[in-house]
Amino acid sequence: ETFDTVVERQLKQFLTLFKNTLQATFSNPWVFLRKTTAILDTDMNTEIALPSLDQTKQRIPAEIKMRNGNEQVVARWLSEIPLEPHMINEAVDQVQVLVLRVYSHIRSQVCDQVELFCESFFKLPLLRRLEEDMNKIELSPVDLEGYKARRDALEKEAAANAYGLKEVRACLKILLNFQIKSMAE
Repeated sequence: ETFDTVVERQLKQFLTLFKNTLQATFSNPWVFLRKTTAILDTDMNTEIALPSLDQTKQRIPAEIKMRNGNEQVVARWLSEIPLEPHMINEAVDQVQVLVLRVYSHIRSQVCDQVELFCESFFKLPLLRRLEEDMNKIELSPVDLEGYKARRDALEKEAAANAYGLKEVRACLKILLNFQIKSMAE
């Protein structure tokens, strides 16, 4: 019961924190793009695929160098959107593609961080709080009475078994002495 309560409480806190993080990220994606180290793909027509381990190892140093590059890429994309009234359909399409690319980038960054986020803000605090709450558990008077009665019954049973063991050993000793005497004759 205590375990379930602690897990449920920690889950609610974690989900609230995670929702707040997502809301903050998606409410102002431009701020997130400035802080991220991942590189936005400059070709708006390429397919998105998961990188291999080697590609990821090569990508990290480049991402760190390109922190401000994302803002420039997005600014370039925005400047390429036509402003002429007769090109409104193309402008709408480009804005939709831009929004999809930016949100896809943000989603992939958040997904990359989910495991670390869960470990840091769910699992570790859960273990700390679980230990604290489990240490506070006290048995009810009814449970104490039941465990005391069980302990008393087990102590009586152990004493009876100890007496029985003593009797068996005494009988074994008598038999061994008899065997030694009969072999001697």
